Amino acid sequence: MTLEGEVERVTFHNPANGYTVLRLRAGGERVTVVGRFSAVSVGERLRVHGDMVEHPTYGSQFRAEAYETFVPTTVEGIEAYLGSGVIKGVGPALARRLVAEFGARTLEVIEQSPARLRKVPGVGAAKAAAIRERVMATREAREVFIFLEGHGITPAMAQRIYDQYGPGAVALVRENPYRLAEEVRGIGFRIADRIARSVGFDLASPARARAACEYLLSEARDAGHCFLPRSVLAVRLAELLREGTGEEAQGEREPEALDLDAVLDGLRLMGRVVVEPISGPDGGEDAAVFLSSVHRQEVTAAQGLARLLAAEREGERPAADFAAASGLVLSEEQMRAVASAFAHRLFVLTGGPGTGKTTVLRTLLDALEAHREPYLLAAPTGRAAKRLAETTGRSARTLHRLLEYGGRGEQGRIFGRDRDNPLPPCTVIVDEASMVDLWLFAHLVEALPAGGRLVLVGDKDQLPSVGAGNVLRDLIASRVVPMAALTRIYRQEAGSRIVESAHAILQGRMPRFTPPDGEFTLDETPDPEACAARVTSLALALGSMDNVQVLTPMRRGPAGVEALNLRLQAALNPPAPGRPEVNVRGAPLRVGDKVMQIRNNYAKAVFNGDSGTVVAIDPAEPTVTVRYPEPEADRDVVYAGRELDEITLAYAVSVHKSQGSEYPAVVLAMLTQHYMLLQRNLLYTAVTRAKTRVAIVGQRRAVAMAVRNNRVAERHTRLRERLGQAVAEAGAT
Repeated sequence: MTLEGEVERVTFHNPANGYTVLRLRAGGERVTVVGRFSAVSVGERLRVHGDMVEHPTYGSQFRAEAYETFVPTTVEGIEAYLGSGVIKGVGPALARRLVAEFGARTLEVIEQSPARLRKVPGVGAAKAAAIRERVMATREAREVFIFLEGHGITPAMAQRIYDQYGPGAVALVRENPYRLAEEVRGIGFRIADRIARSVGFDLASPARARAACEYLLSEARDAGHCFLPRSVLAVRLAELLREGTGEEAQGEREPEALDLDAVLDGLRLMGRVVVEPISGPDGGEDAAVFLSSVHRQEVTAAQGLARLLAAEREGERPAADFAAASGLVLSEEQMRAVASAFAHRLFVLTGGPGTGKTTVLRTLLDALEAHREPYLLAAPTGRAAKRLAETTGRSARTLHRLLEYGGRGEQGRIFGRDRDNPLPPCTVIVDEASMVDLWLFAHLVEALPAGGRLVLVGDKDQLPSVGAGNVLRDLIASRVVPMAALTRIYRQEAGSRIVESAHAILQGRMPRFTPPDGEFTLDETPDPEACAARVTSLALALGSMDNVQVLTPMRRGPAGVEALNLRLQAALNPPAPGRPEVNVRGAPLRVGDKVMQIRNNYAKAVFNGDSGTVVAIDPAEPTVTVRYPEPEADRDVVYAGRELDEITLAYAVSVHKSQGSEYPAVVLAMLTQHYMLLQRNLLYTAVTRAKTRVAIVGQRRAVAMAVRNNRVAERHTRLRERLGQAVAEAGAT
């Protein structure tokens, strides 16, 4: 069924997914039309294809499956179109004057004879040119949007493509749709491949194989790897290229049928990848295939650390010298750690909960101050930096602020502090170092001052960074970096059931649970729905959500992050008259909601895992203002348009996303259906987020599965070997 008419009113439009409700005047009747439209304006002519349906609440509606737009042809339609706000700088009053002068030929005059617009009061030469430019740009954009949506692209993606390429988007997509995967955020290989098939692009083109290869390397990076072995890449690439070609049903094809050497040679010539020889798992020859940017980060980090190690200090001072600098009582193990940190340009301090890392750190700071040596304190996230400032009583900041993040500034510089403008001579101390990914670590190493010192503090047994790399573990495993591993649990912490349980988990033993009102409890609730309900009620019973954090291994399912967030929001921050809200990622956001940033936004200097609170919403724009905690002064960040997709509810978060944070109480959902993620280091990380109370809801068997599973997922990195080689080469010279 097809309807054609003039758009009278746009009742609702979601720019993220294009869902629109509008009123169409067609053949003397007014029809409510619902569907996905990139953009429609009052006054436009619209042809929609679909069916009439009966909505249980809103009655008869036309559900559009496809559409075409046309410029309006009637005087009324042209005036409504120009005055709707779609043409920037033209409001209802000017639209009325234009139509009064030129009638039904107004749009034709604007496009073909813009100088004639100067006859209209209030329109000069510059204004006339601007009106024509905006009308033409709007028409070109609509043509691009309709083309892209006709090939399965959502309105939000179509907007990103148009923002990137402008009116030339259609020609570019036809010429090489795989450029979209390289150059447009959110469009990966699979979407580009679907477009390629839709426009009839040659699927045997080398461009497709190169794009697929880069996609797999990017996917591996996002999973934490710095490279993929060539043998692994060959199998995955052959499988990916078979998708959508009709070959899937023909069984396995030998990876050698794909000329991977030709693909990699092409990418190397383009400067996109680096290939290095390595040993395979069977002792034979293999190769490490890096994205060039990740390879550069590893080399930068290894070379910078080797320079630090080559400039070691003269030797350790007696450990007793530091005892007098602090009023704290230290064990021999702790005093040796302080003395060693003082003696080396690069030092790692690691240990589990209750082993005295904070005591060592505070003593080191006292000693630095006593010897009048400057230092800087930093941590990967705002919450971790704020906690570092609280535990040490000193000023601390995020690593991004330490390095003076400024986006892509002068000459493409991301940070104000780098090799050309290093930090002032001092000791740089980084807490929660297990969270630091390779990208940020490489920038930190580049910015270290000549003659300075780097001290990394962290728990090597926690989950690794969300981003690529395994920096802390690689430095420890290299055996060339001076370090101290604190192992003794100190008397003042010995009574903590949380600390005892964390160390039991590390040793592969089941933790001992306390009675229901104790500090480390297990509430056996095997049914997922009942588990979710119990997690919610228990979290509410434990107090304010400022003091309680719900954790879970998985995103999906009844006891996953998404479902738990909706339950907790409904209980803690329900809708209310006069309380504005906006729909984001399929869920409402309201003032007072806990939210989290889920991808790096360098322009706003907010990063994956940063969490804050919604403090303002303007549903008309729409915009959402989030307040993020900082050590010195909290910071407000405003989100608008597509940026809203970067934040999500955070009453419940995954264990991975909780790294670097500490809460008075943690409620952890743990079911056997989470078996794919039930690992010892995940359970250990979750438990060590809590200060005074851990409440596990789920199954004892799931806890046991996690305790037994010590198979830490391997990350493909070469920082350890690269650092050892750089140190050996420096020693040889």
